[in-house]
Amino acid sequence: MGRGGMLNVSVPLLKKHMEESGKALTTVEAAELLGLSSSAIIGVLDYMEAIGIVQRVKRRRNFYFLKDTYDEESIETMLLEADERTKSGNGRTHRRSKYDPIIDQFLEGEDDLVMVDIEGMVYTYVAVVLYNRIKARKLGDRIESYTADKCVYLEKI
Repeated sequence: MGRGGMLNVSVPLLKKHMEESGKALTTVEAAELLGLSSSAIIGVLDYMEAIGIVQRVKRRRNFYFLKDTYDEESIETMLLEADERTKSGNGRTHRRSKYDPIIDQFLEGEDDLVMVDIEGMVYTYVAVVLYNRIKARKLGDRIESYTADKCVYLEKI
């Protein structure tokens, strides 16, 4: 799908979600919502800002909300709520990766060992990303990732 096609699909979906939820969104939340990469969603949000659909406010990160819809007090409330959604327990902010749900699902499941196969992704890249997410989330005492025979595995410790 070309850029124009992506915009024709993404802009209405994102706008509808923002209208229904009434929340300010971060780029990460918007990317997860639409299943797009960070660079693609930034392009979509920049386009939406350029044509006057959303307004961007920077508070340690960018927050987007529908333009000309909310008063200043509502905007402040949305920004506080969005900021709280993106904070970790220690007060520092963190980004969730699209690989975090894979780790979460494995930890919640009954299997002690699973093979991870993501279509279109090179196994070495997937192994590195999973290793880094496990390390960043400090889950190394509960789970590990490794490769064998050109496959990636997650194992509970």
